[in-house]
Amino acid sequence: MNLKKEIALFSISNKLRIMDRMEDAVAFIFISIGLLIRVAVTVIFFQAIYLQVNVIGGWNFDQVVVLMGTFFLIEGIGWATYIRGLNRLPHLIESGDLDSLIIKPINLRTFFIYKNIDLVFNTVQLVAGIGMILYVVFKNNMFLELPYFLFFILCGLIIHYSFTFILATINFFYLIPQSTYLQSEVFELGRFPITIYKGLAKLALSIIIPIAFIFSVPVEIMFGGLSLQILLSTLGITTLFYLISKYFWRAGLRRYESANG
Repeated sequence: MNLKKEIALFSISNKLRIMDRMEDAVAFIFISIGLLIRVAVTVIFFQAIYLQVNVIGGWNFDQVVVLMGTFFLIEGIGWATYIRGLNRLPHLIESGDLDSLIIKPINLRTFFIYKNIDLVFNTVQLVAGIGMILYVVFKNNMFLELPYFLFFILCGLIIHYSFTFILATINFFYLIPQSTYLQSEVFELGRFPITIYKGLAKLALSIIIPIAFIFSVPVEIMFGGLSLQILLSTLGITTLFYLISKYFWRAGLRRYESANG
């Protein structure tokens, strides 16, 4: 399937989801209020801490604000696109309904992105995340650093997608219906500066579960500048996890045995 058709399907799915959300405006309002409260509680939590200290793990308040914005932006994009689709994969495998998708002329990896797209649902979170980042950018006149930051945000998003995809494809080998929800719990650790973790915990959150490269590294680049070591490390981790996700997907499809397989 070519890119033009992919974009068309993406647009159609988004329009249908918007229409669906607008039919139940009350539910949308309550969902938005809930997301807004979650964002507000996180901000208040860090504000309360910084009233007592000047830095956390070497990070000042502006850095943490950008970290919060990065967290909400990447998480929001994930829930607006691929996470909901991948959450359906265990059911599709267990029921055998994946058969009907495999035989269709579609790219299944991108199918899980646009099939359950819901940009409306995450509007509040996305706006809040972008707003936090832009607040610090304007406050500190960091426009020159913004392109580097956005590049590393893109890398972080690819890693986030790849890790979520890996968790979902585990269901080809052993059915764990809530497997993709694990990523939400694990990635919650990304709300805090990676420097507060020490020893094996920091190593694990940098390589095994690359939370550092998803959330903290883009912020470090914005405030500390770009280095060749960080660039190469990020590109290496991004490429590695993307290739691993493709390997698990192909291996899973080979193992798949249709209904109840």
